[in-house]
Amino acid sequence: MSNPIPLNTEVLLSPSSVLCSTNGSTVIFHAKKGRYYIFNDVASRMLTILTESKQVSLLSLCNTLISEFDVDEETCREEITSFINDLRRKDIIQLIKNG
Repeated sequence: MSNPIPLNTEVLLSPSSVLCSTNGSTVIFHAKKGRYYIFNDVASRMLTILTESKQVSLLSLCNTLISEFDVDEETCREEITSFINDLRRKDIIQLIKNG
């Protein structure tokens, strides 16, 4: 299981990450690493929410996904935490802890 991240933590894309959507998927190019990452539909939606808002809390992200997908709150939080931890390890996003 991933390390817990407080729900009031805000997430934003790293300045080195360039996002584009193509053929129903989202592709991120990490300029500093020279790497491409391709994401599925749900991950693409999470990234779209992040880019539309520039900075969004995990709680807000979770609430949006629960309203759009057939997922319960606990599963959503676990999946978001795992996904966010993976993006953080790849330096695709940055976390801003509040409070």
